[in-house]
Amino acid sequence: MKFGDYLREKREKHGWTQPEAAARAQIEQSYLSKLETGKSYPSEDIFSRLVKTYDIDFEDMSRTVFAAELDKLREISAVRAMVLKRGQSEARFMRAWLVAGLVMIMLGGGMFGLAPPSRRRGISIISTARKG
Repeated sequence: MKFGDYLREKREKHGWTQPEAAARAQIEQSYLSKLETGKSYPSEDIFSRLVKTYDIDFEDMSRTVFAAELDKLREISAVRAMVLKRGQSEARFMRAWLVAGLVMIMLGGGMFGLAPPSRRRGISIISTARKG
């Protein structure tokens, strides 16, 4: 989801019109409109006002808003920290899967090495017979 769509969805959940939400965040309604349509991105000051006004949860926002959209907000320190945390989490996840895959390969190779020699020859004969 785009950041502007996320803001609009949050505003609608609170049941506010654009003028009401803009007044609560102490920004111009036309600027809020630009934020919601993706024509503009907030400064750190405006972003902090929006967070307070809309009661934005960073974890929810990081799961909901596209990574490319969050990258456009990287000048905001809170968003930059969230993006770094998300990247570290994804890297840990990928490392865990890589280790699991390597363990499975090692176990598979070990099981093949433990098979009796007659079984190993049978496997190569079967694979040779299929080729021919």
